[in-house]
Amino acid sequence: MKATKKQSQGQESPQLRVAAYLRVSTEEQAESGLGLDAQLERVNGMAMAKGWPQPAIYEDAGVSGMIEVDERKDGARLLADIASGQVNAVIVASLDRIGRRAIIILNFIATTKEATLVSAKESIDTSNAIGRLRDQGLSYRGIAAITHIPFTTIANIVNRKASYQGGQRGESDQTWPIILE
Repeated sequence: MKATKKQSQGQESPQLRVAAYLRVSTEEQAESGLGLDAQLERVNGMAMAKGWPQPAIYEDAGVSGMIEVDERKDGARLLADIASGQVNAVIVASLDRIGRRAIIILNFIATTKEATLVSAKESIDTSNAIGRLRDQGLSYRGIAAITHIPFTTIANIVNRKASYQGGQRGESDQTWPIILE
């Protein structure tokens, strides 16, 4: 990692505390270990490639990606550890491990802004300036492309949520963190 101005003035930068989030949907996948083993290999490889420490593992086996992250055992534990500062970087093999609905992925990104997010499959990495810029521009159009969910479906979900919360239909897709909070 590059030395920061604080480091050159004798202050240390915060220690990197890395987590890996793994999830498979079916009990069969969970019992066979094939899905989890492949994900673990990918996230450990990403940590090694970045020169990061081995990640702490948060694993939801046999849990549907349609369930909100905070309603999953290790998903909730991961969110709590990010909020408390015990974790400040998360690696996933793929964004669809976070959720199978775009709104779940968007909510996760919006509520974990203080942590770096790295996805091995989608080449998302918010640990650098380009990644943070990409994250700020990540809209439901981008999530549609990543998750292969039709854009119109995501737009309808966001518009419906906005109208329930008193927002305006057709708001700019750049306002999704406001709409989802």
